[in-house]
Amino acid sequence: MASLIDTKTVGCGVKWEVEPNFTRDEVVILPNADEEDMLELTLLGKVTATGKYKNITPSAGDGSQNAAGILINRVDYTGNEATSVALVRGPAMIAFNQLIVPATFTATNRTNAIAALAALGIKIVTNEV
Repeated sequence: MASLIDTKTVGCGVKWEVEPNFTRDEVVILPNADEEDMLELTLLGKVTATGKYKNITPSAGDGSQNAAGILINRVDYTGNEATSVALVRGPAMIAFNQLIVPATFTATNRTNAIAALAALGIKIVTNEV
């Protein structure tokens, strides 16, 4: 019997964007502390001092506690920085419930992330399907 595999795609979370060549940038992704691959639709924070992106980390104080983008292309864990593509500005609409966030993400973290994304021109679709 075949195993079921999560086949979530970018289209599950990114419902609309004005023009991918405008809303997306090639960014540097820092390796995550969990030593795991970063999947499409991972919510990203941006380290203020370096301008590099990593998994959003609500408890951090380096800037990565604030939502700054959404990973578009998977990043395989190598222990080193990697280059990938992220949705970093709008106009765009996303389904927040499709994004990958830390297991410890609270309702307050969600509210803060939605506000930070809105400031980037990324709107949350209210009828998330």
